[in-house]
Amino acid sequence: MAALVGISLGRVKIGKKSLEGTVACFITCFLIGIVLFWRIPLFEYVALVGAMSAAIVELWAPLNVDDNFTIPVLSAVMLQMICWRIQMGVYSFCLHNQAVMTEVLNLRSI
Repeated sequence: MAALVGISLGRVKIGKKSLEGTVACFITCFLIGIVLFWRIPLFEYVALVGAMSAAIVELWAPLNVDDNFTIPVLSAVMLQMICWRIQMGVYSFCLHNQAVMTEVLNLRSI
């Protein structure tokens, strides 16, 4: 999403990236985070931090490594740190995702 918006609408350049693409990355990641984390405590906080970390990594592009690798890895590290901060470990998140997938599969069978 960031590349599509940045290439087509990007006017303000920050290094090789555009401000518009970074904002599109943030908005997309935040909305996906809201959908994924809506059942956990402080879900908006988790989604906000995850989206901010993804947007910063997308803009920063550490060590000229492909951002298709760095964004998920560094965002996952940041999300894990936030989950530790609010005392929600990976196990709770996996249980949450399992419950969501069960609901989706049950809705699909109706």
